[in-house]
Amino acid sequence: MATKAELEAELEELKRLLAEAQAAVRTDAADAPDDGDAAAEGGRLDWALGQIDRTELEALFRRFVSEAKDMHQRNPLLTTAFGALVVGYILGRTR
Repeated sequence: MATKAELEAELEELKRLLAEAQAAVRTDAADAPDDGDAAAEGGRLDWALGQIDRTELEALFRRFVSEAKDMHQRNPLLTTAFGALVVGYILGRTR
């Protein structure tokens, strides 16, 4: 069984290691370039969405919907598993 002095020595060592790790994280964060705030990222997202052609987006959406409709015919087991997952999720969220 460890003595009180051994436990206190180990505690001091762990505190020292924690302080070193926190200092390393602070210096890494200070050295990292600042990419801007959330507003700048929102601007980049708006720019990216502006680059997407609306007709391409509508075509992709129509293709996704048609494949989702045909999924039960091509992969009935996958469709059943997905339905069970959704029902389980909904039941889990209601509790």
